[in-house]
Amino acid sequence: MQTESPPSSKPRIPRYRVVEKSVMERIQTGVYTAGQRLDAIDRLAADFKVSPSTMRQSLQNLASRGILEFKDAPR
Repeated sequence: MQTESPPSSKPRIPRYRVVEKSVMERIQTGVYTAGQRLDAIDRLAADFKVSPSTMRQSLQNLASRGILEFKDAPR
């Protein structure tokens, strides 16, 4: 008979929040600088090992807090 594993006492942190924290750390340590254009979402998602939709959600959350901003791509 299998026994169930005990419930975790720590709530699981959503991936988009983990990515947000990582992006913030890169900003604070100077990896990303003011005015710097970040790579495309697909490329960032691959770097962070998350789906593009997770990456997009993380960046949109940071943008809504005024930490970064989305601009139209040059044509």
